[in-house]
Amino acid sequence: MKNGLKKVMLVEDNQDLLFNFHLILEDHDFEVASAKNGNEALKILSSEGYLPDIIISDIMMPEIDGYEFLKKISSNPKYSQVPFIFLTALSMPKDIDYAKELGADEFLVKPIEEEDLIRIIHEKLNEKQLSGQVYDHFEKTVDIQVPIQTESTKDKLIKDTYLIHAVWDDKLGPVNKKTYPSKRKITLPIDKITVQLFHAANLIYGHDSISASESLLLNLKNIERSCFLFLDSYSCSNERQGKKIYMLAVITRSITYLNSLRIKEIFREFSREIKSRNSLNKNILSFKNYWTKIIEILY
Repeated sequence: MKNGLKKVMLVEDNQDLLFNFHLILEDHDFEVASAKNGNEALKILSSEGYLPDIIISDIMMPEIDGYEFLKKISSNPKYSQVPFIFLTALSMPKDIDYAKELGADEFLVKPIEEEDLIRIIHEKLNEKQLSGQVYDHFEKTVDIQVPIQTESTKDKLIKDTYLIHAVWDDKLGPVNKKTYPSKRKITLPIDKITVQLFHAANLIYGHDSISASESLLLNLKNIERSCFLFLDSYSCSNERQGKKIYMLAVITRSITYLNSLRIKEIFREFSREIKSRNSLNKNILSFKNYWTKIIEILY
C-alpha cells in the first residue's frame, strides 16, 4: 500500500469499465482495490488490516449484487462510517429511493464525467474527515466516567435507552427539554451529553444552516454508548434566525447503521408532531409512543 494515499474500493463487473475507472482514480492519486462483484469485495474487506476510505459499487452484478453488498457491510460497525457510492446504469426513482433506504451516500448514474466523479469523492471524504473531528471533539470534551455494567439482558438494555428532546435557546444555548423515561434513576449525565451533541452537530452542519432534517450516528466510546441524533427547525419570529432549532436523540448501548435508518423515520414522524403541536400551541408530546417504537427496532 502506498503511504498517504486515500484508499478506494471499486466494485464493478464490467471489465472495461473497471479498468477505465481504476485508471482514472489512480491518475487522481487514489489507491484502488478492485473487485468484480460483492462477494469478491467482501473477501478483500476481510483481508487483515484493509479498510477503505470510500467504496464505489455497481448494483447489477453476479453472485452478490450492490444492494446485498451494502446490506452486509452496513451491519458491521467497522464499515458503517465508510462513505458508500452507487455508480450504476440504473436510474429509475425506485432504484434511487431503495439505495437511499439502504444508506448509500450517493447514487450516480453512468455515464458520469470524470471531474464530477472526482469532485463527489472528495466531498464525501471531506464529510468523513469532519465526522472524525466530531468524534474527537466529543471524546475530549465529555470526560465522563461510567461504571462498566456486565449485565446485558434485554430488560437491562431497554432500561438503559433514553429518548431526548432538546432545543437551542439564543441566550442559554442547548437546553434539554425532556428525557424519557424520566422517572427512573438515570445513570448518565444527560444534560451534559445533550449540550455536546448539539455542539457536535453544529460542527458538521453549521448552526445557521440547519433548516431541514439532518441526522448523525455517533459511537461514543468514552461512555460505551451509541447515539443517533436528528435536527430540524420550525419558523419562530422570536428567535434570532427566525427559526427554532431542536434535536431529537436516542442514547443506548448499541445502534447499527441499519437501525439508525429506521429510527430516522420515527424521528421524522416525531418532528412532524412537534411542528404541528407548535402551530397549535400544544406542548404535550407522545414520548412513550416514540420511545416504544425505537425499543422495538433496537431490541
